[in-house]
Amino acid sequence: MTNLENQSNGSRIFKKYKTLGLISSHIGHVTRFHKTHAKHYVIVAVGNSFKSYNCDKLGLCQISNPCPSAITCIAADSFYIYVGCENVIYVYKAGRQVLQVLEGHECDVHLLLPFGKHLISVDASSHVKVWHITSGELYVSLNLNESFGISTLLHPSTYVNKVVFGSDNGLLQLWNISKGKMLAEFSHWKDNAITALQQSTAVDVIGIGTENGDIALFNLRYDAIILKLHSEYGSVTSISFRMDGHEHMATGTVMGHICLWDLAEKVSIGIMEHAHTKAVGALTFLPSQPLLLSNSSDNSLKIWAFDKGNSSGRLLRERSGHAGPSTKVAFYNDMSIISAGCDSTVRKFSCEHVSSDKPLGKAMYRNTVLPAICDFHMNDVREGQWDGAVALHYRNPVVTTWNIPKGRMGSHKIVHERFRVKGFDKLKTKTHYASSVFLTSCGNFCVIGHNTGHVDVHNVQSGIHRGSFVDNACKKSKAHCCSVTGIAVDSLNQITVSVGTNKEVKFWKFKSKLLLDVAKIEHPPSFVRFHSETGMIVIVLDNFSFIIMDVISRKLVRSFSGHTGAIIDCCWNSDGKWILTSSNDCDICIWDVPSGCLVDRIEVNTIATGLAISPNCNLLATAHVEETGICLWTNMSLSDPVSLHSLDDNNLSVSTDSIEMHDLVCLSDWPVSKWQGLMTSDVIRARNKPIAPPKAPESAPFFLPSLVTSDVIEQKVSNSDTQMANMSTSRFVQVLENFDKNLTDSKAVFDFMEKLQPSTVDFEIQNLIDWHGSCSHVIIFMNFLEAELSKKKNFEVVNAYLGLLMKKHAGAISLDENVLICVQRILTMVEEAKFTMTGLINQNLSVVNYIKTALL
Repeated sequence: MTNLENQSNGSRIFKKYKTLGLISSHIGHVTRFHKTHAKHYVIVAVGNSFKSYNCDKLGLCQISNPCPSAITCIAADSFYIYVGCENVIYVYKAGRQVLQVLEGHECDVHLLLPFGKHLISVDASSHVKVWHITSGELYVSLNLNESFGISTLLHPSTYVNKVVFGSDNGLLQLWNISKGKMLAEFSHWKDNAITALQQSTAVDVIGIGTENGDIALFNLRYDAIILKLHSEYGSVTSISFRMDGHEHMATGTVMGHICLWDLAEKVSIGIMEHAHTKAVGALTFLPSQPLLLSNSSDNSLKIWAFDKGNSSGRLLRERSGHAGPSTKVAFYNDMSIISAGCDSTVRKFSCEHVSSDKPLGKAMYRNTVLPAICDFHMNDVREGQWDGAVALHYRNPVVTTWNIPKGRMGSHKIVHERFRVKGFDKLKTKTHYASSVFLTSCGNFCVIGHNTGHVDVHNVQSGIHRGSFVDNACKKSKAHCCSVTGIAVDSLNQITVSVGTNKEVKFWKFKSKLLLDVAKIEHPPSFVRFHSETGMIVIVLDNFSFIIMDVISRKLVRSFSGHTGAIIDCCWNSDGKWILTSSNDCDICIWDVPSGCLVDRIEVNTIATGLAISPNCNLLATAHVEETGICLWTNMSLSDPVSLHSLDDNNLSVSTDSIEMHDLVCLSDWPVSKWQGLMTSDVIRARNKPIAPPKAPESAPFFLPSLVTSDVIEQKVSNSDTQMANMSTSRFVQVLENFDKNLTDSKAVFDFMEKLQPSTVDFEIQNLIDWHGSCSHVIIFMNFLEAELSKKKNFEVVNAYLGLLMKKHAGAISLDENVLICVQRILTMVEEAKFTMTGLINQNLSVVNYIKTALL
C-alpha cells in the first residue's frame, strides 16, 4: 500500500490524482470521541495517510494530508492524532494540520501512547521517549535493558504516571515515567512474547495476550493471575472488553478469527471464524454500546453487533476493498470502475465517493472458491435482461458471468462438456483451462479460447453451447493446434479473430464458423485487445513489442517496440488514437496510433498489472503488483496545453519498418495557416492594405526637442525590412544550393521553410528567378518538390508550394524546356497520388455508408 501513495510520475499528460479501494492496513485502528459532535470516530492508517470514519455508518469523514513516508504506528486522543513515520512523529490537529513534528529517535517508531499532556513513543531499539505535546520538547528519555524488546505498552487506569511495558521475551515491567524508575517486573510469561495489553473494566486488572495463544487477566497490585484462557488459533493480536454491562471479552488472532469469552463463567461463548481473511489488527468495543470494531490487513473495517441474545455477533456494517492485489480494471462508465482481484472477488469502485463502492461477491463453483480472476470482459447492451460481464480464472476451465447492476455473481458458470471427467462430477482442471474470453458487442454470445486449442461460442442468457470453430488442418476438431491466447469479434458479429501461440492469426466467419484467412506473425503472442469502433486489434508479442492489425482488411497497420520487459497489459482510449501499455520495466507508455510515436511515459515504482482509461479520457486507472488499491491519474491534456510530440528516448522508440506504405499518402502536421493562404496571398495583402495614409505625429511641446523626424523613422524601417528580406533571400538560396549538391537530402529545405511565415514564403518563391531571367533556382526548387512527393509525405504542403510557383512564374516556365521536363515528372507523381487517395477515400465512404444502412 505504501508504494501506491508514492508513485513516481515523470509524465506530461497524466498526473497522480488519488487511490481507490484502500480501507485498512496491518496497523491497528484507534478510536476517539469528538466532544463537540458527541460522536465516536475510528481512524485507520493506510499507506502514508490516515482516514477517519464515523462509527454510525462507517462513512468516510476525512483523509489526512500525506506524510513523507509510510505510517508505522498511530494513536489518538480527544484533541490530537499522532502518527509515526520512520523515526519521526507527526502531531495532527483537526485531522489535517500538522501541529508538531517530534524528532529524536534513531530507529523507526513502532509504538505510541497518549499520556495526558504528554506522548510516549517507543522505537524499534526499545528506546522510550516522553514528549510534551504542545511545546514539542522532550520531557524524559528511558533506556530499558537491551534484552527487553518492547512489543506493547499500556497505561493502567488510575495509575498516575505509570506505564506497563510488555516485551518479546515474556517479561512485564511497570515504570514510573516522571521519575524514570522501574517499580516492578513480572515474569509469569517468560519466553512467551507478550503481544497484546488492554485495560479491563476493573481497576488494577489488565488483559494480556501472548504469542502462543495464552490469555490472562492479571492484577497488577497483587501480582496475581486471576483467569487463564487459551486460544487454539495462534498468537493473540488484540484484546477488548465489553463496556455495556456484560462481562465479555473479545480477542483477535493471526488467523483472522475473533474469539468471545464470558469472564463470569470463564468459558468461551463463541468463535467468529474467518471474521477476517488475515490477521486481526485491532478490536475495540464502543463505550455503552453492543458494537465491536475490527480491522485487518485484509483491507477491511467492520462493525459487529451483539444484540438480541446473539453472543457470537453479526456483521452490521463493513468497508472493504480487495483482500489481494488487483489483477484487472475496467471503466464501467465515466466515474465507476470494475476491478477483479487475486482474492477471486469483483468490486465496483466510485471515482467520486467511497459511499458508492459496492462488492459484487466472490467467484464460487459448487461451494468452492475459484482461482484468481486474471481477465474479464463486459458489455452493457443487454445487462438489463441478463448478465453483462464474463470473467476468466487462472488455469481453470470455468468462465463465470457477473451482473453489475444487481451487484452479484451471474446465473451461469460456463464450461464445455469436454472438460468434465466422464462418469464423475469433476473438471479436468490440471491440464485443461480457459485461456481467453470475449463478450460480443450485442451482449448475446461469449467466445472462449482454451489452452487445448478449442474455441467455443456460448449463449450468455442460457449458458448453452452454440458451436465451435474448427480448422480441418488441426486434429480433434480444434481451431488451433496450440493454446489460444486471444479472441476478438467485430462490432457487427461478422468476423472472429483468434490468435494462437504458434504465431498464427486466424480470421473466421462468426455465424458459419468457416475459416477465412490465416496471417503469420513473427513472434508468439501473449494477449490481444480489440477496439470495436475502429476494427483494430492489438496483438502483444513475447519479444516486448506489439502490433496493430485491421480486422476488415486483415493487414498489418502499425508495429511498436521499445519496452525492455514483458508487456503485462494494454488498453485503447475511446477514440482509438492512443494505446497505453504497461510492462515489467515499471513503465506505462502512451503511444499515438496515427503518428506511430511514443508521446508520453509514466514511471511507477511497482509494475502495473492492469490499465483502463475512462470513456471521456479524463481518468486513467492502474492496478499494481502486490497492491490492493487502484491508482487514479487525471488527464492534464484536457485542461492544459500539453505537447504530444514524440519522446526523444533511445530506450523507447517506435518501429515502422514492417508497415507497408506503398499505397498510403501522408499529410503534414503543419498548422493550416502555414500553407492554406499561399494561393490567395495577393487577396489577403489587398484586404489588409490600410485605407487612409499614415498621419504625421503631432508636434511635441516646445520644451521637448525632436531629434528624429517621422521621415527618418520610416526610412529606417524601410531599410530594415529590405535588409531582412535580402538576408532571408540569401539564406533560402543557400539552402537550395546545398540541396542541389545532395538531391537525397530534402529535409533541410523543408525544415527551413517550416520556420518561414506565409508572406516570406511568397516573397522567396517570387524571387526564384533572378534579374538575368535564369531559372536555375526554379529547377532546384522543383527537384526539392519532386523529392518530397517521392516520399509520399506532406502532400498538401507540397501541392500548395507547387501551385504558388505556377502562379508566380507560369510564363517563364513555359519558355524553358528544362523546367517543363521537371513539371511533367511532378505532374505524373501528383496524378498517381491523387488517384490513390481518391480510391481510398471512396472505399472508406462506401464502408461507412454500408455500416450506417446495414441491419444488425
